[in-house]
Formats: sequence, structure tokens, C-alpha cells
Amino acid sequence: MEKYINKGIKDIISEFPAIENILDEYGIGCGPCDPGLCLLKDIVQLHRLPPEKDKELMERIVDTICPGKI
Repeated sequence: MEKYINKGIKDIISEFPAIENILDEYGIGCGPCDPGLCLLKDIVQLHRLPPEKDKELMERIVDTICPGKI
């Protein structure tokens, strides 16, 4: 998972398309974003979800990238 935290979100979505849907569920529209320059770690910081939603989002992303590692 460490190698993905500093990876561009568009690259991550390309590799794991389900992540776009997960982000959409939290009101984070990275898929249609043209620049798509944010890193995965930036997504959480930029969108400032409540702590419990932030934790939930990250757990779902980790489970998508590294199933069974949570």
C-alpha cells in the first residue's frame, strides 16, 4: 500500500477502477477531473471528510488495493 499513497489518483483509478466508484460515493469526483494531478494522500487532505468518513474511505481504498490487509 505504501507505494500507492504517493501515486497519482488517475493512475490508481486506471489500475483499480472500483476506486473511482468508492470516491464518488463520498462526493469526490476524481474520475472526470481533467488535470488528475492529485496523489492518493492529497485526496483525503483536500476534501476534508469527517474523521469517521475519512477512516471508512481509506479502509475501503486499502481493501480494494490490498484485499484482506486491513
